[in-house]
Amino acid sequence: MFDFLLGNDALSAIVAFALVLIPAIFIHEMGHFLAAKAVGITILEFGIGFPPRMMTLFSRGATEYTLNWLPIGGFVRPLGEDFVSTASREQVEKDRQELKDRLAKGLPLEPVSPRPDPLQNERAALKARGVENVMSVNEAKPLSRIVFMAGGSFANLLAAFVLFIMIALSGLPTAVGGSVGVLSITPDSVLAEAGVQSGDLVETLNGEYFENSTAFFNRLYELSGQPVTLALRRGENAESVELMFTPEFTQAQPDRQNYVFISGVSPDSPAQAAGIQPGDLVVAFNDEPFNAFDELARRTELNAGQEVVLTLLRDGEITEVTVTPRENPPPRHGAI
Repeated sequence: MFDFLLGNDALSAIVAFALVLIPAIFIHEMGHFLAAKAVGITILEFGIGFPPRMMTLFSRGATEYTLNWLPIGGFVRPLGEDFVSTASREQVEKDRQELKDRLAKGLPLEPVSPRPDPLQNERAALKARGVENVMSVNEAKPLSRIVFMAGGSFANLLAAFVLFIMIALSGLPTAVGGSVGVLSITPDSVLAEAGVQSGDLVETLNGEYFENSTAFFNRLYELSGQPVTLALRRGENAESVELMFTPEFTQAQPDRQNYVFISGVSPDSPAQAAGIQPGDLVVAFNDEPFNAFDELARRTELNAGQEVVLTLLRDGEITEVTVTPRENPPPRHGAI
């Protein structure tokens, strides 16, 4: 659904910003807000988005809840946090002129005209609204200020922890059991007569998953003479196909050997140097056949740095190649 976010373009960046950073900022500010409420610091405004203000949603106690035009998370404005404000250009020029006038008249350089105290103005406005017991940030005890300042980061940490738990509990789609990939098929075989084609991937037998190809054929022979249903994937688009037939086996199940299918060969790899090609089947490793696919990786690891012989089946013919597995392969590459 969100695969387009993996792209490297402006739209992906904007959408990723909106999906990740905006909620993170909102949760951060909500943490500050709840922490302030817990320690008794008065919050004058909790804003959704950044100013300029669009509208005041409602007021409760000393706090105004506002909606702002810039959709970038939110903010909290506690009492006393903005007690130091930037003077306007007009105020600076007025102060300079006042100092010049004092110098010209020979008067002592006293402090310039006192400015209105924003904190006192806020207190007066709250009192007019019937809010009496208020506490600014600087009036709070040191521990309370620490709790208030750390509330945002703690909220982000807690949100991440909860999110990871939700993801872990929901899980990810996981393939159950094994599957049988049909590399080639004999024209007059039971599966060929049922409609199975080269390239098909058999997923279930009578709606049941199987561990590997050996388990699949064991079960298929057990059902000889009984109707069975195969669910498989076919073609480049992995189209779902169901085949219903009745297998009839007149002979005992033959011994089968596990092969390892080579789907691709990396450039400049030992496999390429040895002449291994995509589509080859690895029949044996140092003349020992395989009981399971993962045995190739295990034997390769045990023989890293040593010359080994791989027996290959290619176009119906057996061939042997010599290869030396790398001890320290490049990133995203295998030993062979």
